[in-house]
Amino acid sequence: MKKILLFLVPVVVFMLSSCGGDSIKVIRVPEAENVQLSLEGEISDLLAPRAMSVADGHLIVYEDKVEHPFLIFDLPFDGKYYRTTSRGRGPGEVINPYHGVVPTKDGFQILDSGDGTMKRFVFERDTLSMAEVVDIPFKISPTGMVLPLGEGFIYNSSLYREFSKEWAGFDYHYIDPKTGDITLMCQTPEWKDNVEESSNVILRTSTPAVRPDGSKFAVLYAFHNRIIIFDAGGNVLEELSLPLEGVNDKFDSPVFYRRVVAFNDDWIVAQYGVDEYHFLDWNGKMRKRVVMDRELVYPSFDFDTNTFYGLDLEEEVPKLYSAGIKF
Repeated sequence: MKKILLFLVPVVVFMLSSCGGDSIKVIRVPEAENVQLSLEGEISDLLAPRAMSVADGHLIVYEDKVEHPFLIFDLPFDGKYYRTTSRGRGPGEVINPYHGVVPTKDGFQILDSGDGTMKRFVFERDTLSMAEVVDIPFKISPTGMVLPLGEGFIYNSSLYREFSKEWAGFDYHYIDPKTGDITLMCQTPEWKDNVEESSNVILRTSTPAVRPDGSKFAVLYAFHNRIIIFDAGGNVLEELSLPLEGVNDKFDSPVFYRRVVAFNDDWIVAQYGVDEYHFLDWNGKMRKRVVMDRELVYPSFDFDTNTFYGLDLEEEVPKLYSAGIKF
């Protein structure tokens, strides 16, 4: 998600009308745990990283503007890595992967905006191969993460409201790749709690997570400090408000959910502000809240080992840091 700084004064209102649901619930925020990161190692040839994720026992870094855009590390990290996949329009190649790496059961997938396809990769005997290419008949290129849901995909449609009356007033799309049919999901809530002009298109910025079993998806709204959990059909199950008091006291400007770091059938891990991370269950309850001792970019989380990873790109040689999280 692009960093957007708006100098607004947040105010919390706990009971508002929701997107087709009941009264908004307030998330109970646990006390923050301070976590010290450890240096895993330097990555001397890391040039232009754009995304990082953990999938099937590997740490994957996607790099822009390089011939072989995927940098693959085995986990646990031992300093060894390899580059793979060529950039181009031929079989097994990628053109311009868009908005990150989405883990799957045995690998990962990316949306290639260069040819409008979802490309799925699998790991086989320490090699990476392309297993599937699915055409996604987008009318307009998505503006955020595209995630699998059932037989199709969901993606943020709120930024299209300025361009299409047809899509006005809805925050998400569901697209069936077999038919090209688009279903509009979730009417835009009319919130006036902690931002001005809540219908403003930029303030609708959000990031999604999909439960791998396909039963639910969640949307974390950035500037509203809101989370809505939907069933697979886009019906509201829970709508939650994150109280600002005690969460962002140390910040001078508004703090918001920047990204969903990782998710599985039990957890949603989300970055809040620059160095804080929230672990929520699929009912929206915050089970854990941690604050890292340094700011990192492209955070990721390994559910197999409960290990957090992130990159420090401020020094001359990029560095990879990690921390074990105790539950």
